[in-house]
Amino acid sequence: MSFLLITSLFSCKYNKVDAPELGTLGADLSDVKATMTIKEVKDYYTANKNSYPTTGVKLKKDAIIKATVISEDKEGNLYKSCFIEDETGGIELKCGMSNISALYPQGSTVLLYAKDLVIAKYYDDMSIGYPSVNKSYEASYIPERLIPAVLKFVSRGAVKPKVCRYADLNKALVGSLVTVEGVQFKESYFEKDGDNDYTTSTTYADPEHKNDKSRNKISLDLVTKDGKVVVVRTSSYAKFSGDKLASGLGSVTGILHYFQDSPQLVVLKRRDIKLNAPRF
Repeated sequence: MSFLLITSLFSCKYNKVDAPELGTLGADLSDVKATMTIKEVKDYYTANKNSYPTTGVKLKKDAIIKATVISEDKEGNLYKSCFIEDETGGIELKCGMSNISALYPQGSTVLLYAKDLVIAKYYDDMSIGYPSVNKSYEASYIPERLIPAVLKFVSRGAVKPKVCRYADLNKALVGSLVTVEGVQFKESYFEKDGDNDYTTSTTYADPEHKNDKSRNKISLDLVTKDGKVVVVRTSSYAKFSGDKLASGLGSVTGILHYFQDSPQLVVLKRRDIKLNAPRF
């Protein structure tokens, strides 16, 4: 199994809150224009990192990013993390609050007023956050009290993941919502019964040992017909962590990450695992 140390991506608690009336969150912002795309944000980090050798790269004062919220934390596989995407790519926002989807549901158009925020990089994952006082990290969480000021809800909408085969996956898609087709969980997770049906006791994660740091995030391998591997990363706090693996062939949707050259998915909702066809 492959393991990726991604902090902040996995939920460790639930707070039950009622979603507000989104129309009350602010004035009409539909005509506000972006001043930076997400790709330009990532390029800005690369171009200016030498000026910030021990910290994240501070964004320009006039930086406004207009994007769609592609993540959802209701099922617990994200924690204090929100992903936004525009036509140029996706990126994580490090948010110092849980239940982000109550304020910014998946599919929402938002404006990020990024003045005084910083860009950080961890392996191939990039994020926008708050300046960190801990020099071990390039960025910290945006304080909860500041989130409504920097992240403005514009309108409701829907998400449309990028549909890919394994060969289409690449690091330019890191932080984006993708649907990977033509995959199944690897054979060793299953047994065949007398009717040649596949059975398993393997679950997506290990909720009974979620307080054990060695078991609170689980990696499982999806494979293609030609043996390529996509790792699925699941928190043991996720609501579906104790569900048994789907045994068929099909598609899986999630946020794409890479660990070195290994593509990895963080699945947001159990229904995004659509593995119902006969195995190859």
